[in-house]
Amino acid sequence: MSEALEAKVKLVGLDAAKRPVVILDCGEKALPIWVGNFEAMSISSVLSGSQTPRPMTHDTTINIIRAFSSKLERVVVHKLENNTFFARAYIKRHDEETQHIKIVEIDCRPSDAIALALRMNAPIYVGRAVLDAAGVKNLKVDGAGGEEGSEQESEQ
Repeated sequence: MSEALEAKVKLVGLDAAKRPVVILDCGEKALPIWVGNFEAMSISSVLSGSQTPRPMTHDTTINIIRAFSSKLERVVVHKLENNTFFARAYIKRHDEETQHIKIVEIDCRPSDAIALALRMNAPIYVGRAVLDAAGVKNLKVDGAGGEEGSEQESEQ
């Protein structure tokens, strides 16, 4: 893995235009990632500890991962291209027949990667190049802690 920093979800909220945004805290900078409404709700539900009576899409994905004796090792937001973030989920697979362990890389949207990582207690990383290109210093937000908020001020 190229140089990457561990990130924590600082909040899921709304920007000034009322678009859902996830703020990843990478220590020296924050990384805002705009997501869809469903994805924002999925991430927020983990942060708030709420549960649904039936499995949602991310829950089903986790059930599939576990059914194949696998584990989500980490997720990485590794690229920014044409204002689109790219992420990978790294899944550790144990083949019971051969007793081999294999790490499988799966391309995914950052919002899905974050939702899965939060549900499976896997670390979230952001590539240094992504953080250098899109990270924000001194980001001030309302509604920290997973509540709806708005981006107040940013300095790149």
